[in-house]
Amino acid sequence: MNKKTNLFERIKLSVLVFIVLFVFTIPFPLQSVWNPVYFLEKYIIDFEFFFVKFFVFDYPFQKHFYSDSPDLFVHLYFLIIISISVALIFYKKLHQKKIGQFLPIISSYLLAFFLIKYGFDKVFKLQFYYPEPNILHTEFGKLDKDILFWSTMGKSYSYNVFMGLIEIIPGIFLFFRKTRKLGALIAFGVLLNVLVLNFSYGIDVKILSSFLLFLSLIILNYYRKELISFFLKSDHSVTKKTESFEFKHKSYVKFALIFFIFFESTFLAIS
Repeated sequence: MNKKTNLFERIKLSVLVFIVLFVFTIPFPLQSVWNPVYFLEKYIIDFEFFFVKFFVFDYPFQKHFYSDSPDLFVHLYFLIIISISVALIFYKKLHQKKIGQFLPIISSYLLAFFLIKYGFDKVFKLQFYYPEPNILHTEFGKLDKDILFWSTMGKSYSYNVFMGLIEIIPGIFLFFRKTRKLGALIAFGVLLNVLVLNFSYGIDVKILSSFLLFLSLIILNYYRKELISFFLKSDHSVTKKTESFEFKHKSYVKFALIFFIFFESTFLAIS
């Protein structure tokens, strides 16, 4: 293994560790089950608060991992450092077990979860809901950009359905090997637009939307040679990659994951 390949594998392991830690240390709200990470949130923040205050400087911690909070930004720095450290220290052991090969699969299912969940939230009018009376009676010029955007989007249900579908459809595509590349391409375009909207209108989900866009790039990177060949109309032959691992009861695990994603995404609306 040459130095370039070695470096790439270490980066891949670092990214995989980061994604796993991101998911299992930030309490994403779930509707159908209680997220146990809520129990850990206080202890994680207390540790990071102590570390930053003792070794660096005073920082405006707010003791909660809400969207784009100062605590969440500090937490991301800790996750990056831990991920790089784990990849460097345990590289040989993790590489021997071929842990890095799970990166595109984990990224695909995780991205599919968020796309389908937020897609159904739009279809069922749980995200861009109708403006509240206090918003309607506030003068236009006194509304913040994010409230104004949110309220305006809620006025058109047909557009909400359209936005929901262009998130749900690529989310479904990501479940299957043959359509995963197309799903990641559509997801990248959708999420790039979402990220620009969040920054332009000051909507406080910038970290999450950046993370989801990052996941789509990870999946697309897996198909980078095919995509470059297709878009640049290169004559060079490209060997298609296939998933190089199998495990017992894979189909059952896949079915269970897909069932949970759809159950969680529709639970609140149906209940």
